[in-house]
Amino acid sequence: LVAAKVQAVLQDGLLLSFLTYFTGTVDWFHLAEELPTKDWKQLYSENQRVKARILYVDVALKRVGLTLKPHLVKGGPVPMAMATGTVVDNAVVYRIDPNVGMLLQTPTSKSFLRTAYMHISDASDDHVDKLEKLFKPGQKIQGRIIGSRLLDGLASISLKRSVVEQEIFSYADAQLGRIVQGTVDSVESFGL
Repeated sequence: LVAAKVQAVLQDGLLLSFLTYFTGTVDWFHLAEELPTKDWKQLYSENQRVKARILYVDVALKRVGLTLKPHLVKGGPVPMAMATGTVVDNAVVYRIDPNVGMLLQTPTSKSFLRTAYMHISDASDDHVDKLEKLFKPGQKIQGRIIGSRLLDGLASISLKRSVVEQEIFSYADAQLGRIVQGTVDSVESFGL
């Protein structure tokens, strides 16, 4: 935990100085707000003092990553992620990062992570070059939670139809006696 001072408000986060001689960045995902609003830059100003926690130090590149997330800075409860496999209806596209992914807001209770990130490879079963051609901020879409990044305070989500419509996504979905269809990949001495 370090006492830091905002040196600059960047396009996608903050540049902080700490311990007199060091600087580090706070990525947009690690600002104090769960889902920063479009005017998040107005919440921070040069020379503003903040408490931050060091996430990583890259000695070779001389980079320090910091966080302002309350559960990491103050040691509070970690936000719970929705169960892997949960199908989310009416997730709202919040931000599109061209050639990278999309940030979505999910309609869940306050006790769960309400923010999900979708990597471009999880946008569709078909290859997608430009997310901004398929999606627009404010658009409502359906997806499935495929994991969580508790350190970042995000759920990972897929919009692929094959993933969303999959009946059995995890062991928890498999029920004793359920009839399933499958394909035999190989026959080995120990079984199929």
